[in-house]
Amino acid sequence: MKISNKDKAKSLQAYYSETTDARAERISKILMELIPLKVKFPNRTKLSEYVAKKLSEEEGQPVASSTIRRNKKYDDILINYLVKVSPETVAHKKDLAIEFNIVQRSLQKQIEEKELIIKELTRKLNEADALLEKRLALEYSEKYSIQKSRVEKIEVSGGETYEDLFNELYKLILKLEYIKFELKDGVIYDWESDEAIISKSKFPKFFKWLAKKI
Repeated sequence: MKISNKDKAKSLQAYYSETTDARAERISKILMELIPLKVKFPNRTKLSEYVAKKLSEEEGQPVASSTIRRNKKYDDILINYLVKVSPETVAHKKDLAIEFNIVQRSLQKQIEEKELIIKELTRKLNEADALLEKRLALEYSEKYSIQKSRVEKIEVSGGETYEDLFNELYKLILKLEYIKFELKDGVIYDWESDEAIISKSKFPKFFKWLAKKI
């Protein structure tokens, strides 16, 4: 039985949720080893840099300290450690609340900016898909399949080509942090928001182009 793209996206979301939980557990273990030693850090940033370095060693690939700080689950673990070992670094609850508000506002701004990018990306994808549907020259028949490797440029409004348009869309996607291209599953996944933002079922031509790009 063929698995639908929707089910694949759900499975992928479940996978990333499990990955987040597993990393949170590793962070807790890293810090648990430091508690008996009462290792102090001047601030949350330095602590996140230490944790990121240890995670990079454990996971075998670079982990950015900003990733640790921007994920609420991970960041809560850092704060709990500082409260236990270095309470002076978080001053008192009022200062901590102010810090959280600042962080939340910053994250909200980032989320809004990301939503605008995704909205623009979706608009351009819809525009490209509609445009390509109107260009019969882009629909190759089976008897000309040998010629598919040839680059055929179709002019669009403003002097752009579909290659230019897809390149622009690709650059927009790369502006989003924590993006993972799951071409086999037919989705582009946003790890930070834990959801698939673009699917092959909606934009097959873009995914076909993308498969040759990356």
